[in-house]
Amino acid sequence: MVAGIQVIESNSSVSELRRMRFLGQLAEATLTTGNVRDFVSLLHDGLGEIIPVDAIYIFLHDRDSRIFYLPPELNNINHSTLNTSLQLLYHETSLHSLLGSKQPVLRSGKKGEAEFLESERRIFGEDIAADMAIPITARDDELLGALCLVRKTPIGFNKIQQAIASTAASFIGKILERDHFAEAVQRNEKQAAWWRSSFETMFQLATTPLCLIDTESRLIHLTNEKFAALTGLRADESQGNPVDDLFQEKDAELVQQKIAELDVEPYTSLRGLRLVTRNGQIRHVNLRIRSIHGDGRQAIIKFLDVSKRSGATRKWGDVLNHLEKIFSCWDEKELAEDLPGALEKGMEVLGVFLDAKFAAIRRLHGDEIELMQAVSFDTFNDIKFARPLLSGHTELSVQDMQNLSDIRFFANVYDEESLRAITPIARQLGYASLIVVPITASGQARAILTLYFEKRKTLHKSEQLVLKSAANLLGLNLKKQQLELVTARQAEHIQALQNFTRNVNAYRELEKLLPATALETRKLLDFDLFEVTLFNDEGENVRTFRLASGKIARKVGVDRWQSLEEHSELGWLLHGDELPSVLDAEVEQFKASRLHVLLMPGEKYLGSLEISSLTADSYTEEHARFLNQIGAQLGIAIENARMFQNMQRQINQFSALATVSYAIAREEPLHKILTDLVRTTLTSLKAQDVSIYTFSHEHGFRKKLSTGDRDFAGFWSNHSVVTRKLVQERDKVVIENLSDPESGEEGEGALILWPVFCKERVYGVFSVGWSKPRRFTRHERDFTKAMANLASNAITSARLNQEGAEHTTKLVRVNDELEKFVYTVSHDLKSPIVSIQGFTSILLDTHADDLKSEARHYLNRIQQNAMQMEQLIRDLLELSRVGRMNTPPEEVDSRLLIERALVEYSYQLEKGKIKVHLEENLPMILCNPALIKQVFSNLIGNAIKFMSPDNPAPEIIIGGTRKNDYALFKVQDNGVGIAWENREKIFNLFERETTIKNAEGTGLGLAIVKRIIENHKGKIWLESREGKGATFYFTLPVPQKIS
Repeated sequence: MVAGIQVIESNSSVSELRRMRFLGQLAEATLTTGNVRDFVSLLHDGLGEIIPVDAIYIFLHDRDSRIFYLPPELNNINHSTLNTSLQLLYHETSLHSLLGSKQPVLRSGKKGEAEFLESERRIFGEDIAADMAIPITARDDELLGALCLVRKTPIGFNKIQQAIASTAASFIGKILERDHFAEAVQRNEKQAAWWRSSFETMFQLATTPLCLIDTESRLIHLTNEKFAALTGLRADESQGNPVDDLFQEKDAELVQQKIAELDVEPYTSLRGLRLVTRNGQIRHVNLRIRSIHGDGRQAIIKFLDVSKRSGATRKWGDVLNHLEKIFSCWDEKELAEDLPGALEKGMEVLGVFLDAKFAAIRRLHGDEIELMQAVSFDTFNDIKFARPLLSGHTELSVQDMQNLSDIRFFANVYDEESLRAITPIARQLGYASLIVVPITASGQARAILTLYFEKRKTLHKSEQLVLKSAANLLGLNLKKQQLELVTARQAEHIQALQNFTRNVNAYRELEKLLPATALETRKLLDFDLFEVTLFNDEGENVRTFRLASGKIARKVGVDRWQSLEEHSELGWLLHGDELPSVLDAEVEQFKASRLHVLLMPGEKYLGSLEISSLTADSYTEEHARFLNQIGAQLGIAIENARMFQNMQRQINQFSALATVSYAIAREEPLHKILTDLVRTTLTSLKAQDVSIYTFSHEHGFRKKLSTGDRDFAGFWSNHSVVTRKLVQERDKVVIENLSDPESGEEGEGALILWPVFCKERVYGVFSVGWSKPRRFTRHERDFTKAMANLASNAITSARLNQEGAEHTTKLVRVNDELEKFVYTVSHDLKSPIVSIQGFTSILLDTHADDLKSEARHYLNRIQQNAMQMEQLIRDLLELSRVGRMNTPPEEVDSRLLIERALVEYSYQLEKGKIKVHLEENLPMILCNPALIKQVFSNLIGNAIKFMSPDNPAPEIIIGGTRKNDYALFKVQDNGVGIAWENREKIFNLFERETTIKNAEGTGLGLAIVKRIIENHKGKIWLESREGKGATFYFTLPVPQKIS
């Protein structure tokens, strides 16, 4: 305990500190160490302590030579032990897999000794048991090499060790890139120094007076010996002085003017100028002024003494003339239009200029040297004869050619030990010496120009400069042409990928998408086998799709191959899982070369894509990059296709749910609903059986309905655990791998069971089964649950409908009996009422004088109540008769019925001075005329009855219009109106409006009207405001038009 802080040390924290310290040292060394050996020593010592290993190797990758090699400066290897055994070709090591994936490669002897190749054991040791190879990459993801850690015990490497080794490899990549950049800078500086030296040499060798000036200051920077001879000025006397000081005043002004105009015109000339020499002599000269370096800041001035020209000048002019011809032949445009022709023309100029016998240009192609062009200047040996001999050999090895930086002379090919193999060809073609000139680009020789001479040849400095200048120009233009070709090819690839993406993304089904992808890929990359391996959404149930060429079909048998189209050279090689293992191994042995890419749109791993060819070495790194781009597009297309198919499946399943729900709502027969339900589930989920079972404690589970070709009841129906789960716990049962009830073996299928309810009681089970084990997705569980719920709803709805129908039948019977009772009672009461009315009339008419006034008052009351009772009985009889009349409806003119009803109330209308407005174009209706005439009578009588006596302009409006398949009528008045809260109950029995006191009526009129309208399948309603009148609306059927 120190100052209240407890310090706890553990082995894990110490190890972590050691790792952090080691990585920090590497980072610091990357920035500060100038000697790569110091860095490597630190790496070997520190990494061996952090990660227990027996050996550490750092390989470098040579893409052109297609090898991995061990440089001594990066490994603990003595120079004396360095030999070809420390180089591994691509096919001799598993390191070549780093080219495509750029991911660590881990191997362990646990899987067998065959994993380590004999060539690898030669370097790592025969007792190697495990290794880890980490890619060393550059910033542009180019593979620079590999960091290999080797163990003699079969113990693998954990993720922490992988992470540390990967970090160390990244530091090595930065060191290599740093040194490569430094070498490139040094090489560029050397090249620039060489150009300066060459320029100065050529400047001094010129046979005419020259000077180099600065165009802004007009100061002389450089002069040659001929300039000194012309002017009498030494180099140190002329350099740093204005060039116009050499001329007389007026001529000096002309020179100044022309130099100033070089920004506009980079080449100009002056004639007849007077130059003043050091001793004061006047020399008449012509000037040619040319701007150089493109920016116009420097210029060369050529002085021509018009009075004297030497033979040497003419000789150098001949050299420049030939060089100009070569430059024109090997111009960028000429090379682009006709490369062989341009090479031949330039070589002819060189051959004539140097008196050569043959000339040849060779270039590096992979790890081989190939002949690009050859020219013969021998009248006895035609090029057709010489070309096969020249192309069949080369004077330099690949390594010598790569290391060649200057002209190499072979004075006598017969005395050169390295050329002993080609002496027979030399004798046959008749040459004795040769000169090899490197054709460089970016400081590295990618081609050579070889000139063959009949005798020993010695080149003057001017001839060497011509050769070097011509070779450098050719190298630069060839490099530029190569870059342009690469750019054009990349543009073609981009366009091809765009076409690929457009064509492939048009498909939404995997069975159509993959063949389309294979056909589009074959337009870009040749292959004999196209394989796509896919996982499902849950990462299981692998499916493999194989498309093969006709070549594969002929090897494995055309009966195993099905062409995509009638004339297609591409077809299905059986179908995924059904491909036998024997055929799988047989196809594998035909793959001479292959490319593999993972399908990972975003961070989701879908599977892999592999193309392979029957021909070895068919693919390059460029092909691998191209396939990566194709794989990225294919991954997106597969993901889109899966999303589309999932959406389509969900739409179909939602449609199925909606269809079943609609059938339940329409109260279709239960058997039809359940049959459609199980068939839809079977189709949607591609199951082998869908069944519905009923359940009872007495009989257990019994099948009610089933569809499919397999019965799964034997797996679960007698199982107590399943029964308890379904019936008592009322929960689902999911079995993803069924066991045979008799043998107990698994793999018999998969099953999902849901309880089906009816009125909160377990009615039975909804069962869905598959013939193979499977992992159920959440969507499958939800869909089967929804179908089980629909089955529950259908069964419950059918049971409720059945009970409702029974209840309705009972109500109809009771209502019928009630109507009969009302009719009987009303009819029986009618006779006593008539007797009461008769006897009271006799008493009032015959014995009125004999009765006291009080007695007469009571008799009048009895007679009025008897009349009211008679009206009530009449209304009751009418009400009961409405429900029992079954007269067929007739087509009637509604105006006729309304006019008959108005006739009945003509006296009341005239007495109350009530105006009636009957609208025009009243519709025809389909009805019982007597009953509908009664509806109008009751409503008109009701309007008269509730018309206020104080109304100055009483009015009744009757109208009607046709609305498609029904007619809408209204009876409107401007009487006292009806309170809003009474608008519904006034249609009930014995309900009367009390707005006008002592209004006549029994309270049955509107009830009768409503009964009549509803018996005609119509509706009636009221719109009214108290004191503002009332409007009754009702609908009636109309005759259907004959189309």
